[in-house]
Amino acid sequence: MKRLLIIFFALTVLASAADNTIYLSGLGKQNPIRKMIREQVDYISAADIFGALQARGRWDEKTSTFTATLSGHAIEFSKGNSFCTVDDHPYNLVHSPIFSVDDLYLPVVPISYLLSDVL
Repeated sequence: MKRLLIIFFALTVLASAADNTIYLSGLGKQNPIRKMIREQVDYISAADIFGALQARGRWDEKTSTFTATLSGHAIEFSKGNSFCTVDDHPYNLVHSPIFSVDDLYLPVVPISYLLSDVL
């Protein structure tokens, strides 16, 4: 657990770098994760972060939701909704996920906390 907290802290720090891609290491390999900054908030690609964590995830275009299964927990994010659900329980992300090109982007700091709670 401590190792994961360090990884997510590093993710938060690295997300503030100027590049559009960050690399999450510490899970056996380096995983590229796309990022963006909107209104001074750092966002990361939902598909990339959950893929790096070897979680199953999928985007549903009809409902504008991204659903992932991680460590036996169902996590669902909706475009434009600052609340996500973890096993049908609400979790406040503070900032709403945004959709860009082909992926949902999640706010880095709240996702770091959420993932450390789930894992």
